[in-house]
Amino acid sequence: MKLREIVLAGAIFLSGAVFSQDKLHFDVYSREEGFLNLLKSSFLRVSSKEVDFSFLFGIYSMSFKKINDSIYQEVVKDNWALREEFFDYSLEDSCYTLIRYSAKRGKPRQEKKALEERIFDKKYRVLPELFSNFKNGLLGDSLHFIVNGMPYSVKINSRENGESIIYSCNLGELIKREPGDNILFPYPIEVYAIKKNGELLPLGFSTEFLKVRSGKKVPIKGKLKEN
Repeated sequence: MKLREIVLAGAIFLSGAVFSQDKLHFDVYSREEGFLNLLKSSFLRVSSKEVDFSFLFGIYSMSFKKINDSIYQEVVKDNWALREEFFDYSLEDSCYTLIRYSAKRGKPRQEKKALEERIFDKKYRVLPELFSNFKNGLLGDSLHFIVNGMPYSVKINSRENGESIIYSCNLGELIKREPGDNILFPYPIEVYAIKKNGELLPLGFSTEFLKVRSGKKVPIKGKLKEN
């Protein structure tokens, strides 16, 4: 499975608010993990320097970290397929370039290796940088970001009810099934937020994922962890 869909979902969580905290931690729950989820084996952590996401007992995970002032590294792990991939991006003149792709476990994908030296348009940002943009209130009706060496754009809708705001999007048009995929995230995502002290605070999210072989939909929810 490619973790593109999971990371796309993570980007939507970031779009849900103008953040008042330096780091946010979401506990993630799914029916597939049952009572074992009490171990908090699934989570999403976001800050201006890092995005860290682990899903389904840690079988699938990704991190996006700032290495220095101009280099970000994306690490994608699929322990089911025994694969660990690295994508290194450099920033120069406000544009990101995929400078290196490699695989520590599993066979490197030639289609990803072919993307090396690709320069992205200025509108596309890495996920931790989006956190900083949102914190400064630079949120429009679309997100433009880079995942697995590819650029993506997604429209965001919102509706208000008093102090509450629900953000939503549909990833269906972005999700392309590829050989070997075990789960997909083709369904709408909703993020719940409230107005607090003149700012917005995301409280949680909900969506579903699809088990490809059985065709079964499985609910998944995230909840902001209280300090």
